[in-house]
Amino acid sequence: MSDLIDTLVEKISAYNIFNFMLPGAVFAGAYELLTKQSIFSRNIIFDVVIVYFAGMVISRISSLIIEPLFKLMHILEFAKYEDYVKAEKNDPILITLLQESNVYRNMTTVFVVLLLVKILIPVYRNYQFLHVYLDWGWPILLVILFTISYSKQTSYIRKRASLEDK
Repeated sequence: MSDLIDTLVEKISAYNIFNFMLPGAVFAGAYELLTKQSIFSRNIIFDVVIVYFAGMVISRISSLIIEPLFKLMHILEFAKYEDYVKAEKNDPILITLLQESNVYRNMTTVFVVLLLVKILIPVYRNYQFLHVYLDWGWPILLVILFTISYSKQTSYIRKRASLEDK
């Protein structure tokens, strides 16, 4: 069992640890405090998968909802993608700064989602007729979230590949 955990840790990049595992663990721990419900199984492998998946979902919400919202509110302004790719080649620290920026964005999203959970718990408890919508809503929203994420990631790959051709 210990060897399996060591192998998993070796395979997970620093980016994934800070952008998926850390937000997922903070979310899971805070969720337990807010709801008094444990999402942990006490099976370490399953719990790592749960934390990683929660962090991945948070990261996707962060990228697809929080980031565009912050741009719209003029809290953020990004460089053109082409300029970033050029700068990245000349300044290796830029990659680290981007990763740190993503951690902050994801942690912001953790607390936004926790606020939503805090608001929705009494709604869910007090309005029984909403259970059907909420029970079906989250899987549908996850399908949409990951479909849009896949499309966005593919677009970045295509852009980057076309820049390499030049």
